[in-house]
Amino acid sequence: MTKKTKGVMIIIVLVLLSILFFRSGLRSGRYGWARYPRGKIAVVTIMADDINYKWNRNDEKERYYFLKILKNACNYIQDNFSRYGEEIEFVYSGQTQDERLIKNESFDASLSGEIHDTDIVDEYLLSEEMTGERKGLMKELGCSGIIYLFYINAPEGYQYPGTTYMWMHPSDPEDEFSLLYAHMKNEKISSAIVAHEILHCFGLPDLYAADPDEKAPLVTQEYVDYLKESGSDDIMYSVYSGKGYDRYEITQTFSDTDAYFAGFLKSCADAERYNLGVPVYFR
Repeated sequence: MTKKTKGVMIIIVLVLLSILFFRSGLRSGRYGWARYPRGKIAVVTIMADDINYKWNRNDEKERYYFLKILKNACNYIQDNFSRYGEEIEFVYSGQTQDERLIKNESFDASLSGEIHDTDIVDEYLLSEEMTGERKGLMKELGCSGIIYLFYINAPEGYQYPGTTYMWMHPSDPEDEFSLLYAHMKNEKISSAIVAHEILHCFGLPDLYAADPDEKAPLVTQEYVDYLKESGSDDIMYSVYSGKGYDRYEITQTFSDTDAYFAGFLKSCADAERYNLGVPVYFR
């Protein structure tokens, strides 16, 4: 092998390694579909039946109820983002008349909230039909990304809270999605719960528990203890405000800490005082 050939092979290997590293970085470091909460984002509601729970398709009241709290959640996020000079516009059923923004679907699997249960969701979002529909939505509505909300008719006393996977467990589809339940524990789903889960899609972590990642924790136990002792009503700490529980009105605050994790602030007082982790936007 000549010196020139060796040089060419080394260059090819380095290029391939660079591509692999770049792609891995995008997948593991992606918080939110658009990587940054800005511009127009479509929110698609999936009225989802699974093997355990089904919707009464002849009764429209649950659909209308969800669209009402979804509207309140989107308005809350838009208003609070704008306080930090960031403009985002949600497009969703009811706000825009597009049949693709709300769908009835049945899944031959459990959508219980366990991570492995999302395999069926991955398959659905990766299907040829949904891939084509996704491209059409983004092009025709001018959206930079899509969030899918799977709304499941879980009864009162249901044990799982709403669950958002993509920001913490990157999956195969290129879309953010959340599993939302009609009842969580003993409470009916509210606007605050929907807003909380959508904010997860933009990389905001739960503030009620320390981050389990020992290498790069976003939330420390010290901060969790502080929020508990101070009776915090931060939207990422509690969806049940001390000001009273209302399924429609969102009384929780959107804090500088939330703005920090959303990438709007390079730092904030609580991040420095409680040694909070560095959001992916600044890594």
